[in-house]
Amino acid sequence: MRIEVIDNRGPNTLLAALRASLGKSSRLDAQAAFVSADGVGEVLPHLRRAAARGKVRIVTGLYQAVSEPSALRLLLTAQGQTKGRLEVRIARDLRFHRKVYVLRGGKTCSIISGSSNLTGEGLKSAGEFNILVQLPSTTSLARRVVSDFDRLWNSGTVRLTADLIKRYEKVRPRRPRPTPLKRSLARVLGPSPGDAGSPDNRREQSRRYWRDYTSGFAAKRTEAVVSDETNWNQKGYFWYSSHSDVFKQGDHILLFDEPTGWAELVVVKDTTRTATPTPDGRHFVACQRLRARARRRLNRGLWKRFRDFGLAISPAERQRRRQLTEGQWGRIAAIFQR
Repeated sequence: MRIEVIDNRGPNTLLAALRASLGKSSRLDAQAAFVSADGVGEVLPHLRRAAARGKVRIVTGLYQAVSEPSALRLLLTAQGQTKGRLEVRIARDLRFHRKVYVLRGGKTCSIISGSSNLTGEGLKSAGEFNILVQLPSTTSLARRVVSDFDRLWNSGTVRLTADLIKRYEKVRPRRPRPTPLKRSLARVLGPSPGDAGSPDNRREQSRRYWRDYTSGFAAKRTEAVVSDETNWNQKGYFWYSSHSDVFKQGDHILLFDEPTGWAELVVVKDTTRTATPTPDGRHFVACQRLRARARRRLNRGLWKRFRDFGLAISPAERQRRRQLTEGQWGRIAAIFQR
């Protein structure tokens, strides 16, 4: 038996542990009280790959109406596309609050349990804590945990359907964003010497998400001015005219690059207002691609994927900058990870 602590600090996150374990597993039985679109979007590509090798079963709940309908739709879509190899059910218990992930592959069983749900914060926030236990699948503990899940699955759940999601959405109250309350509580507690006040955590909490586009190439004069006034070329950043100072460092952007015919997920590395006017304005943003594969061709297949994930974007809307919610970004990230 091997026991590890997952404290969601640095690279030691539940997201990293699930990715590593899912790469070796053919079965996952997950119990997560809450699901959010950003959390599901992060793990969905890995769940799909595990389901292709075996079976993924997920039980989530409606406790306090925290689970997001958009997250349930993501899971329902994956359930249909995998022909049930990835299957989702809803707990009948309205106080269902479990967080248990059981992964099996070969003769090994990995059990992760603690405070983390399938949400963005649950997967990566330093406020969470989990224990990973790895042991042979034949041990009594492993068999007991699997048996408990089977009982819940067979008698304590209902199938996730489009109709269920619609009914839930109608009765679910509109929940105010918790940011003002968090800030108020932070003032009550005072400054913290720990992670809550660390630069990395502050950037994570203040991160913003956007959809933007480029419609042409910069003029030669613009290229010369930006090259003279910044070091972006030396750093390997690509840049474009933002026509305003709306962006800040660390923002994430879904960029429709029409001249090249690509859609990319990028992170803002720097911004500037040039001292010298240019044919393309004076406000520019420098970016890097988020990941090596965070790029997709702008074609009918991509627009269909956006529609399938509840992100229909009309031709007129494609050339308008929009700020996105964290949930919308989660769905977008899932498309690019497939």
